[in-house]
Amino acid sequence: ECTKSAFKIKVFIKKLLDISRIESGKVVLASDKGIIDYIVEESVESAVVDKSKVIVDYGDAIKRDMYADEGWLVEAFVNIISNSYEYICDREDGRVYIDISSNNEVCMIKISDNGDGIDKEHLAYIFDRFEGKSSQDEFHAGIGLNLSKLIIEAHHGSVSVNNNEDGMGVSFRIIIPKYNMKRKAK
Repeated sequence: ECTKSAFKIKVFIKKLLDISRIESGKVVLASDKGIIDYIVEESVESAVVDKSKVIVDYGDAIKRDMYADEGWLVEAFVNIISNSYEYICDREDGRVYIDISSNNEVCMIKISDNGDGIDKEHLAYIFDRFEGKSSQDEFHAGIGLNLSKLIIEAHHGSVSVNNNEDGMGVSFRIIIPKYNMKRKAK
């Protein structure tokens, strides 16, 4: 139990330091050629215990190239996927759905779940720092989604969240330009 708590504290501090480094401009993102499908797969591996509860839809294309900092994007996706997974993991029918699509300019990743959704008044602040769950248990300080937003925006992308229209769960929509980081590196 002590080791588990120490690990959570270490992760919490790392995330706070990452936020500070990104906001202060100390982080220089890599602009390596990568494949968004593999970045999502790696994120799922790191984010969830029961992989059968995560369904990834690659659409009609696979191996979509993009230029990004893979390590930082994995961090961003892990935070969002694990957040969704947390709301459904205790349910027999709980699922996280990830849809990946792209066009010539951007990659679009939709991460949704079939949990209870989020109160409307809380939804507007979900990416704000320290706006996590109302309970103080398990180090839910509300920094993971804030860090994800900073990382995605550093990739010239955007992230938004809404409750699903059927009233079951939430959907995060991430849009990241495929080649912005390549142009920036030149």
